[in-house]
Amino acid sequence: MKRIIFGLFVLSSLVGCHGRYKRNADALGKVQVVVRAPAGPVVSHQGGVELAPTEGVAGVAEVGMGVATVVLGQKAQRKLDRAVSPKEARLALESAFMADVGSQPLPYAVGDKGRARLTIEITDFGLDAGSGQPSAFVQTRTTIHDKKGKKVYRASETCVRTLGPGMDIPLTGADELVAMRQLADLSPKRMNTVLMGLAEQCASEVAAELVDHL
Repeated sequence: MKRIIFGLFVLSSLVGCHGRYKRNADALGKVQVVVRAPAGPVVSHQGGVELAPTEGVAGVAEVGMGVATVVLGQKAQRKLDRAVSPKEARLALESAFMADVGSQPLPYAVGDKGRARLTIEITDFGLDAGSGQPSAFVQTRTTIHDKKGKKVYRASETCVRTLGPGMDIPLTGADELVAMRQLADLSPKRMNTVLMGLAEQCASEVAAELVDHL
């Protein structure tokens, strides 16, 4: 019951936010775009040595896999730190967004100047092995404040790209340890290519949502 109530609360909040956006969109005029990426990329996984293992041989194996996953995750993180900076991610998303949003049928003008402000924040991005498949992800939060500073729009976007058959990096993993090993084996250049491409994809989705929510 609590989950249902929470879900209804979230839904009503979104409906209210989008209703406010619809009512105020025509009056926004010129809207300045600000893109932020306050933190660096992360390598995410669910395993770890802190998990309570079962007893016996199975427990020893679980600890061993947890340790191996952590070690490989640290290796992948060191490469990722060299591969992508918050500034690079911000510039890639901003450039793609500005190129795409200009073609969207919006009732307001989006650019470098304006009394209203549209802010896109990259709240989290990086590589993930937790699902058992190596993947890249970018999460964003978009807000619009009108000329008086009142928030009239809020939306979140999560973009995920599984690194597997048909992708630029042909990886497949059946579990977290295998997936993490494959991420750790990626070169910084490949990591950069995937995450920059995903940031551009997410920018296009953010731009499309501005129209969909009208």
